[in-house]
Amino acid sequence: MNRNAFFALLVAIGVITVVIAGLLPTDMSGENFAHSSATLDELRGEGRCAFSPAPPTAQAAAVPELRFGPRREILWAGPPARIAEWISPTDQLLLVLPGASAGREAMALLTPSSGEVRALGDRSIAQSLPAWSVSANAVIERADARFSALSAPRDEAQGVAAYVNTEVQIAADVRGAHTVAWTSYRARLIDAASGEECDLMVNRIADGADRPIVDAKWSSDGRWLALLMLTEAERLGPTVLRVLDLERAVWRDVNVDELTISTVNWIPGRQEVLVTAVDLSEPGAPDVMYVIDAASGGVRRAEGAPALFAPAYWGLRFAPDGRSLAAACVAPDESGLVTRGALCSWEVSLR
Repeated sequence: MNRNAFFALLVAIGVITVVIAGLLPTDMSGENFAHSSATLDELRGEGRCAFSPAPPTAQAAAVPELRFGPRREILWAGPPARIAEWISPTDQLLLVLPGASAGREAMALLTPSSGEVRALGDRSIAQSLPAWSVSANAVIERADARFSALSAPRDEAQGVAAYVNTEVQIAADVRGAHTVAWTSYRARLIDAASGEECDLMVNRIADGADRPIVDAKWSSDGRWLALLMLTEAERLGPTVLRVLDLERAVWRDVNVDELTISTVNWIPGRQEVLVTAVDLSEPGAPDVMYVIDAASGGVRRAEGAPALFAPAYWGLRFAPDGRSLAAACVAPDESGLVTRGALCSWEVSLR
């Protein structure tokens, strides 16, 4: 399987797949609220979120340099594994592995420092990754019959897109204050304290079309929300990273050398985000990494970053303290298939 085929899987990878009847609106073709002058709090009660473009910064602050220590092999003798999560506050990786039978995949907890593995059972093969609940000491999975796929066909007037994902995915900020729920074209912001929901209409293009939403990630303080979107309604192609500031109710777009962003990871405890990007016109080229400052939109390439194969699929995760970075450092064989498992880590620092 080549690099483009792996990247195609990105559009279906989510944090948790949970669908609740009535969670998302069935029609978001009306007014574009992205340029409203009202504040976010004023409009929440009306069921809509107002985010405006962030004004240009007079002088962008210097983006810190991300430095990598030597590569360290994580004790892992198992098959190729996807890293779902580096669990906070424990020092464990949640892994997804090939299952013992067709149509099944296994889950396990790995302690990187010792190589200790705890099996967690298996599940039906899913494109979205599982999540871990520290309080429940268990995997959060879709086990309730009330949860099902949301059918939301698009009107002809809205255009016919090559990429339509009707699964609802959710991501909650670590403080538990907000949750974002999205399908490819629709998103809602949910306030945990009040239960109020509002439409996140920040993926609208000028002509009225909607950019497909690929992923959403929260910063560790819950202030910033990064939305990764396709520039146009197509399965593969350029991307735009739109960073929302919930404190100021503004958004800022970031591009990285006209490359296609594949993964988004906030650096714990900071306002910078680490992204990987690929050049889809060169399938054999390694992924490159960039550090992005959420406040200014400043971008800095991470020199000396490890070259990883399809981290959007295999996983790239920060330790809870932000001092280490783990990845499935797999490599394809001559036929383009990944047949051997490998997990690595690097000490990282920002200067």
